[in-house]
Amino acid sequence: MTEQAVWQDARRYLAMLHKRRAVVVTCFVLCLAFAVLYNYTTRPVYQATTQILIDRDTPDVLPNKELVELVQGGMDYYQTQYQLLKGRTLAERAVERLQLQTNPELATGPMLNPWERVRAFFGHPPSAVIGTNGLRLSPAAAAFRSRIQVDPIPGSRLVNLHFRAYDPQVAADAVNMLAQLYIEQSLDLRFTTSTEATGWLSDRLKEQQAKVEEAEKALQAYREREGLVNQEERQGLVEQKLEMLNGAILDARTDRIAK
Repeated sequence: MTEQAVWQDARRYLAMLHKRRAVVVTCFVLCLAFAVLYNYTTRPVYQATTQILIDRDTPDVLPNKELVELVQGGMDYYQTQYQLLKGRTLAERAVERLQLQTNPELATGPMLNPWERVRAFFGHPPSAVIGTNGLRLSPAAAAFRSRIQVDPIPGSRLVNLHFRAYDPQVAADAVNMLAQLYIEQSLDLRFTTSTEATGWLSDRLKEQQAKVEEAEKALQAYREREGLVNQEERQGLVEQKLEMLNGAILDARTDRIAK
């Protein structure tokens, strides 16, 4: 391609841009306005991270440990734990422990993405957050949940917990509190499992003891009814009577000597 052909193509493109200059200027202005609006509504976000170990070992209370493991499920156990970490219960407990209801950052509701910030800028409030049971979440709890991210480490039982916030101190306190509450919840669950299993075993033991006592009473009644008393029991009765007679003789002698 010659130099003259290159200049001809360049002039043709310039002429095309000049012809559609209104469209080009409009697009440029819109992009610039969007960038300015995005920067104006964007705040720096800090992310705090902590790491926890999810251990599925169960208390070995029952004779067959598989009975307890059936309650915890199979491969979906870890998915259940991830959902608990992002669940409403832990979020509300964390908000209550840290007293985040009055925090200006969380009081506004969930953390907004860029599109939601643009809608909010033009007067459109974000959609309400509804819990799994259909109840409306408090703004602070909903804001807390929107900032949680659970990142499992492949091939291990370790999980990275992330919490995003505009205030770095809030992010650090929140992620540490979430990990602490999850550990407390796991300990409570294990304690409850052990208590329920122990209570179940105690009830079964009482039932068996009652059955044994009833069987012994029935056997003793049958022996007495049929006169089936063995020699050892008779010997014990004779020895008991002899001890009673000896004691009476000693009392009589003591009484005679005293008189």
